[in-house]
Amino acid sequence: MGGLTRLASFAGALAVAVCSVASAQNYPTVTLSSYNPVTFEYRYLVTQTSDATYPFGKFVIDTQAQTSWSLSGPFVNLVDQDWFASYYARTASADSVYWLATSDDQEVPDHQAWQGEFVLVAPNTSPVPGSVLTKDGVVGSNHVSQVDVPGPVVPEPASLLALGGAMLGLPFMRPRRRS
Repeated sequence: MGGLTRLASFAGALAVAVCSVASAQNYPTVTLSSYNPVTFEYRYLVTQTSDATYPFGKFVIDTQAQTSWSLSGPFVNLVDQDWFASYYARTASADSVYWLATSDDQEVPDHQAWQGEFVLVAPNTSPVPGSVLTKDGVVGSNHVSQVDVPGPVVPEPASLLALGGAMLGLPFMRPRRRS
């Protein structure tokens, strides 16, 4: 009986391994490839490998700020693919910005290697930890990645110290009375 039990255990382990491999899903990866603090330009690189499980047709950045957004891309080999781009208020103090493939020609099919750069200009923001979403209309195609996103500008400590010093000096700035 010991041999039969070992055979059943091996068959069960093999079935689990096959199911695990069959259910492995590959999604596009997202990185913040560059940020320019002078122009407030963020460049996100989205890479889909040839073993991608789902098509790719929507990219969403959940920002930590509200501002006037300028969106373009994705750029593939420096050519703008001109996806529809817009934003909406996610909370009272934060927007979500997104790009959407509007035709089958723009959508990236599954099992096709692809790399595109999405450009976002967000005035008066700085990178903060956040999340982005790649997806398509297919159930199960949503994938969240942790990456820096636009957030509120935090003043540098020296600026805060100067402001605090000025506030402390205000009471001493009153006009003197002449007798």
